[in-house]
Amino acid sequence: LALNLRGVHGTIANLVSVPEKYQIAVEVAAGHHMNDIVVDDDNVASYCIEYLRRERIGRATFLPLNKIRPMLFRENELLGKHGVVGVASKLIKYDTKFMSAIEFVFGNTLIVDKLDSARAIGVGRARMVTLEGDLFEDVERFDSKEEAEKRIVELLGEEE
Repeated sequence: LALNLRGVHGTIANLVSVPEKYQIAVEVAAGHHMNDIVVDDDNVASYCIEYLRRERIGRATFLPLNKIRPMLFRENELLGKHGVVGVASKLIKYDTKFMSAIEFVFGNTLIVDKLDSARAIGVGRARMVTLEGDLFEDVERFDSKEEAEKRIVELLGEEE
């Protein structure tokens, strides 16, 4: 980034503006993607990767706008549920030219007010983060439904 190369826009963290009340939830939703670097295309990404490798100055993850596919929230029936704040990508501000990268990072995550709301909605039905930063992955992120159910029980400390 310090090179000021054309086609390098910045990290996800630098490209979004997050209201303070959503800060923790958004950071947890993004995880390691907060440091991903958004670039125009895969040619710019390749150049940057080669530069980092050649100069031996580290590694980075690049999100080329011409290749990245948005991850959209599809469980729309959950949006009206009690305790739902909204889809993470809709609660932050950003330049729309970065929409595909922002939706890739935040688009499939529902922000809820608290743990009880996530439980009422149904942990495992969607990727959710509470305002306090508790993260619940959707069932599809696990190898099997049984594994997901077991992990959910572990997370919630419930007996079967």
